Amino acid sequence: MNPDNGTDIFVLIVEDEYDNREIMRSVVEDMLGYKALLASDGSEALRLAVEHRPCMILMDLMMPVLDGFEAIRRLKADDATAGIPVVAVTALGRAVDQRQAAMSGADAYLSKPFDLELVALLIRHCVSTGSVSGWQGAGTGGFDYAVGGDVAGC
Repeated sequence: MNPDNGTDIFVLIVEDEYDNREIMRSVVEDMLGYKALLASDGSEALRLAVEHRPCMILMDLMMPVLDGFEAIRRLKADDATAGIPVVAVTALGRAVDQRQAAMSGADAYLSKPFDLELVALLIRHCVSTGSVSGWQGAGTGGFDYAVGGDVAGC
């Protein structure tokens, strides 16, 4: 996709740490030319997801108010947001954390720290296909898995 035409493409970034949120915002807006929606907790993410229907969500798992695991469960349980691809982005790297994210409904799991170019490729793939599945970067550079079939995209 041409970044000049990406102004109506929304990616929701849910991250309580300001620096991490700004890094991901920079990838979405500066590298890709899309519009970033920013939330600092899961509760705010739920509201923004329903209001704006983003193409995808990058969701931190450990946050105040409402953690990412529960936010993902609620997003996937709501017909209005169930089809939005959600990538769990977290420093939690244990296999049990990955399983818990998958059981919550995350479509993919990305370990921090991550390669910014790799994240940009993942976002571009998801925006263009409406899915994280089938992405060739899975299993490399901190990107741990993509699960599930196609989901509604942009």
